[in-house]
Amino acid sequence: MDNDKDKFITEKIIKKDSGRYIKIVKLLLSATVFGVVAMATALFAKPGLEKFIVKSSTQKETISIEKDVTDVQSSSATLETEDTEALKNIAESIIDEHNYDEEDVKSMYKVLANLTNELDNCVAAIHSVKNEKDWFDNMIESGHYYSGLVIAKTDNEVLILCPIQAIDSADIINVSFKNNYSRQATVKSADGHIGIAILSVDTSDADSGIKEGIEAVALGNSYLISRGDIALAIGSPTGFNYSTGYGWISYISKDVSIVDSTAMFMYTSLALDNSKGSFLVNTSGELIGIATASYQSDTSASIVIGISDLKSRLEYMINAVQAAYIGIKPVDINSDAKENKVPEGVYVTEVVADSPAYISGIQVGDVISEIDGEKISSTAAYKEVLDKLTVGKDIVIKLYRDNGKNEYSQLEINMTVAGR
Repeated sequence: MDNDKDKFITEKIIKKDSGRYIKIVKLLLSATVFGVVAMATALFAKPGLEKFIVKSSTQKETISIEKDVTDVQSSSATLETEDTEALKNIAESIIDEHNYDEEDVKSMYKVLANLTNELDNCVAAIHSVKNEKDWFDNMIESGHYYSGLVIAKTDNEVLILCPIQAIDSADIINVSFKNNYSRQATVKSADGHIGIAILSVDTSDADSGIKEGIEAVALGNSYLISRGDIALAIGSPTGFNYSTGYGWISYISKDVSIVDSTAMFMYTSLALDNSKGSFLVNTSGELIGIATASYQSDTSASIVIGISDLKSRLEYMINAVQAAYIGIKPVDINSDAKENKVPEGVYVTEVVADSPAYISGIQVGDVISEIDGEKISSTAAYKEVLDKLTVGKDIVIKLYRDNGKNEYSQLEINMTVAGR
């Protein structure tokens, strides 16, 4: 670690107790103009846009997150209408007629800089403290800094999404916001598979002005993201709190198998510190992805998990409710496999050690066809059935197992659903 990044570790003794410009301008101006177009169109699709808002119930303080549909063509938030296409054509015409110069580049970057400054109100600086003893029996207080993002808040609580490294072995977790409000946080939940945690900050004694200065980030729809879209990194993309970066989505990989689910992975040109708290937002300031140390690229690109595939999990976590856990990585069976007489279901590519699936004897290569009496024909069906299961329930899983000769026999597995 270089000298600058050493600033993140504190230790003290305590008592014992041009052409290039034109191309850039066109790209940024296009994003800005099309953003305006989207806002205009959104006036006619308000019910669809409300799905991106984290809602709070004042009775039970239970927070719900509306989920996104994977088929964007059927979503009410889809803005590909005839009127939108007409406006896009007008926008493109205006862009082509404009003579770009260096001032245009500066203006576009100023717009992005203003957006990231506004998003600072959603960022929390996290100081994780661990108490240890040195060789002389003196108590050592060592600290590391991370960034979190406010994803929900109620009248008495602020909920912060952060990397799981921020809570690892921490004795004390201090959180401060851009408005200089500081409090000690508690861990509400954590998911070691994804590599994220939720912190809770009690704001019951804070005045209204302080509460208003802390904002929850809007949750976007990552299913609407396309290759080439402009993206902004906030949090600690460089390893420093309140740092930022501008880039674009270089590649999208859909339906990547993760534990008990699938997710969309976005590869970005931005170099992100995935252990300090790096978050990706679109040009509207909506959260579209999270970088975690659990998923790293072998290339120079950084991997970001699409937020839409994490909304169900986040809803459980912010309410401190355990989700059903089986412990496999499922994939859909493609047409080639079906032609080779692979049975219908989901294919098991990995079994997590010590998980219910591991303990009950499920193996890599098994094809799960039924869970608790419900047919499993795809990963989408698997996720839907899993979401209905309750922790501690005894279930029967029907699966097919290859004997090594492309011949499958059906088995029934008894399992007790665990929580995560």
